[in-house]
Amino acid sequence: MLVACGGNGGSPAPIPTLAPTPTPIPTPTTVPTPGLCTAGIGVVPVGTATPTPGPTPVPDTRPSPTPAALSFLSVPTGISVSVNGTPIGVTPTATTPPLGSSNTNPFPNSQTLTTVSFAGGGANGAYALCVQSNANPVTILYNQSADTVGSIASVASVSRGPASIPFVRVPVRRALSVAPAAPISQNATLLEVRYDPAAVAAGRVHPFALAARSGALLARTITPSDASVRSDIVRVPAGSASLVAARLRASTGVLSVQSVQQRYPLNAALSPAPNDTLFDPLDQWDMYQIGMMHAWNYGSGWPVDVGFGLSATKIAVLDTGIDTSPSNSWAQADLISHVGIMEEDVTPVGGSSTVTTPCPTPYIGVSCPAVQDENGHGTNVAGIATAAENNGVGFAGVAGGVTLDFYKIFSGSGANATASTSDEATAIYHAVANGDRVINLSLGSSPNSGPDFTEQDAVEYALAHNVLVVAAAGNERNLGIQGLDYPAAYPGVMAVGATALNDGNACAGATWPTVSAACSAALPTADSPAPGEYVAPYSNSGPGLGVVAPGGTGSSTSDTDPLHWIANLYSTTGSPPCSTPATCYTLIAGTSMATPHVTGAAALLLSADPSLTAPQLEGLIDGTADNLNDPNQGHGRLDVYRAMAQLENDTTIAPAIPAKVQFVAFAYSNSGAVNAVPTIVDANFIAGVPVSANGAFRIADIPANAPSYHIAVWFDANGDGKVDAGDYFAASGACTASAPCTSASGLVPTVITASNFSLP
Repeated sequence: MLVACGGNGGSPAPIPTLAPTPTPIPTPTTVPTPGLCTAGIGVVPVGTATPTPGPTPVPDTRPSPTPAALSFLSVPTGISVSVNGTPIGVTPTATTPPLGSSNTNPFPNSQTLTTVSFAGGGANGAYALCVQSNANPVTILYNQSADTVGSIASVASVSRGPASIPFVRVPVRRALSVAPAAPISQNATLLEVRYDPAAVAAGRVHPFALAARSGALLARTITPSDASVRSDIVRVPAGSASLVAARLRASTGVLSVQSVQQRYPLNAALSPAPNDTLFDPLDQWDMYQIGMMHAWNYGSGWPVDVGFGLSATKIAVLDTGIDTSPSNSWAQADLISHVGIMEEDVTPVGGSSTVTTPCPTPYIGVSCPAVQDENGHGTNVAGIATAAENNGVGFAGVAGGVTLDFYKIFSGSGANATASTSDEATAIYHAVANGDRVINLSLGSSPNSGPDFTEQDAVEYALAHNVLVVAAAGNERNLGIQGLDYPAAYPGVMAVGATALNDGNACAGATWPTVSAACSAALPTADSPAPGEYVAPYSNSGPGLGVVAPGGTGSSTSDTDPLHWIANLYSTTGSPPCSTPATCYTLIAGTSMATPHVTGAAALLLSADPSLTAPQLEGLIDGTADNLNDPNQGHGRLDVYRAMAQLENDTTIAPAIPAKVQFVAFAYSNSGAVNAVPTIVDANFIAGVPVSANGAFRIADIPANAPSYHIAVWFDANGDGKVDAGDYFAASGACTASAPCTSASGLVPTVITASNFSLP
C-alpha cells in the first residue's frame, strides 16, 4: 500500500492516537523492549559511496515480505546465541527460516527488526545488536578475540540521548536473485511478475505466452527498456491469484511474483482552515525553523545567485493531485504558475494497467480534471516544497523558483485515498525520463505491508540515474511500530521524520501579529530556531532515517495553536472542500509535511550546483543538520541555511561541530590511500558502527582472516563518501584480528585541513 505520510489519508477527522498534544521530551530509555529492537538508534552512514568490501562481506539477497533467516558465526566457536531473548544454540548455528515464533514483531510482514545477542565470556560482556533486513539469508559474526570497546574523548559539547544496542542494516540487494515466495492475497486481481532480464533477452522467456499459460493476461510492462530488470503487471481471474502465482513462480526465468500493494498519504491529522495566512514566524514557523530567511539570501554577490531556486531545476511530486481550479487564486499563483508537467498515472477501477493522462497546456486559468486534488494532501505537499515566494499572496515554499512536475497517482478521496505500487513505479520512471532531479514521496505502507519489488526497482532506477528520492518515514512510532515505512526503508532513499514544537500552548488561538509575550518567546526568528523542538512522537525512526524536519503534532480540530501544525495550501475540492476557494489553505501535520521541506532544500542546493550527485545531496543535508538531542532524529533537524552556507563557501556562519553520536566507527585496511573511500573490514556493520552519545562504540565483527587494520571514527561532512578535507577523523594504531585494539579508546577527531589526506 502507498500511504501519504501525513497519516489518515488526508481526512479532516482527528486521530488523537497518531499525533498527541505536545508533551515534554521524555528521557530516552536505554533498555530495549523485550523481544524487539529499540527504535531510534539508526546507523549513521559512513559515506555516500559504496564502501570497498572487506574480507568477508555479509551474504544478501533481494527482499521478501517475510522475516530473514539468520546464521551466526563466532571466533572462537561455541558461543551461545539468543534471538529476541530466546536461546537458539551455540555457534556456528542458524535459525530455521523463517524466524517464526522466536520473532515477536507484531507485524511480521513489515520491515523486521530482530534482537541478536551473543553470550558474554570476554571482558566486554554480551554482544547485542539489532538486525534489520528482509533479506534471506543474513550471516552475523562475533569475533570475541578482537572485541574492542573504543571511545571518542571530545568533539562537541552537546550530544544526543543515550543509545542501547546498535543496528545492523543489511543491504537489501547486491545482485538479482530469486526471492522466497511472498504471500498472495486471494482478493488480488493484479500481480507483479519480475523476470531474469538475461533470460528474456536470450529469448528463453516469453512473458506474454508465459502469462497466458499460467492463466493470466499480460496487462503491461512496468520497467523502461533501459532498466536492469523487467517487471510486468498481469491480470488474473478473481479467486485464482495463488494458483496463477504458483504457476508463474515455477516457470523458468521468473524471479518473483507478488500482489500489487497499496500506499497511503501520511498526514497525521488535518484541521479546518483559518481565514487568513501570511509568511510570518507564527503561521510559517517551519520555514523560520530551518533557516529559510538566510538560505534565500544567497543571491547577487555569491558564487551562484540562487534566491528562491532556479527554474532549470526540476522536482517531481507524486501524490493525491493538485488543485487546478481557477477559483483557487493562491494555488494558481503559488503553484500552477511554475508547473512544468501535470499528469495522472492511475489504474482505473477494474482496469489492468496504468493509464497516463497528461494535462493540456496552458495550465494557468484552466482546470484539469485528470490531476484535480480531491483529497488536499498533494496540493499541501507541493506548496510546502515549491509555493512561489515574494508574490504577495498565499505561502512561501522552500524552493518556489524551481519547476514543479506533478504526478497524480492516488485514486479516491479523504481516508479512502490509495495508490498502487505499480502506478507509483510508472510515475517514478516518467519523472526520471522528464529530467526531474528530486522525487518527493509523501506516502508509505500500512504496518502489515512489506517491500514491493516493482516499487523498489523503480526507486533504484531513479537512484541509478542520479535522482534523489525523498520519502516520508511514517507516522506509527507511538503505536509501537519499529523501523521505517516503505518506500522510505529502501537503501539509498532519503527518509524524513517529523519534528514538533512544545510551546506549552502559549500560542493557542493566536493570530499574527497580535501575540502574547509568552507566545512571542516561543516563536522562531530569522536568526534563531524556536526553543522546545523535538521529534514528533508519531514519527517513525530507526536504521536508514536521514533527517527530521518540521511536521507538527496537532491532534484534533480543537487544537488552535498554529505552532502545532504546518500551514500551507489546500484544494478547493479537498476532503472536506475548502470554504474560501480564493484563499484556500489548511493546517496539517505528519511526516508527509516534513518530507517536502527536504525536497525543497535539495532543489535549492541543486540550483546552486547542478553537478551534485544524489549521494552528495543527501550527505550535505545530513552533514549540516542541527542536533536536537533526540534519539529519534537521525542525523538531526534539517538546516537549509547551514547547507547552503557550506555549498556557497560562506564563512560567516560557523560550521557545526558534530556531536559524538553523529560519528561512525569502523575498521579499515587501506592505510596510505589519499582522499579515499575507506575499505571497511567490519563484516556486520559494512557502513560503520554508530557511536553512542557518550562517545563509546564497540567493534566486534572483524573476520578472522582480516589483514592488519586501524579503527577510526569519522564524520563525513561533505557527504562524498571519502575521508577528505572538511571531515572530522581520528584513527587508532595498527590492530589485528586476534586481540582487542587497545589504542581505540580516547580518540580525538579533528577537522581535516589537508587537500590530500592520507589515511593513517
